[in-house]
Amino acid sequence: MPEKRKQPRVTFRGMVFAEQVETPPASANATMGKTIDISEGGILLEADSHFPFLSIIKLGLVLGSEMVDIKGQVVRLQKQRDGSIRMGIHFADMTPQDRNTLRNYCLERLLEYESLDDDRAP
Repeated sequence: MPEKRKQPRVTFRGMVFAEQVETPPASANATMGKTIDISEGGILLEADSHFPFLSIIKLGLVLGSEMVDIKGQVVRLQKQRDGSIRMGIHFADMTPQDRNTLRNYCLERLLEYESLDDDRAP
């Protein structure tokens, strides 16, 4: 199956706070999760609980020394053997500043990978 992604993914290990934004405040759905990877277009995270498929959520991420808030849509749910759930989140809305922070973070990680590959070359 051909790859659909437009931007390369980079490994991103950290914690993320996620909350469903279209629920009433009294029934707000929120979770903490571990990040797996990230790109300019989305993020893969793992959590003990999940949001409904296609729900809109707000993510709080620390990228390097910057904190960004990004809205996204749950586009993939995959149960893991240990019972946790992996959620693919497509980024739907962010400020130009947060988009720039995300782009720079991903670019820096890609350059680090290339540097590691160059160090291994004969």
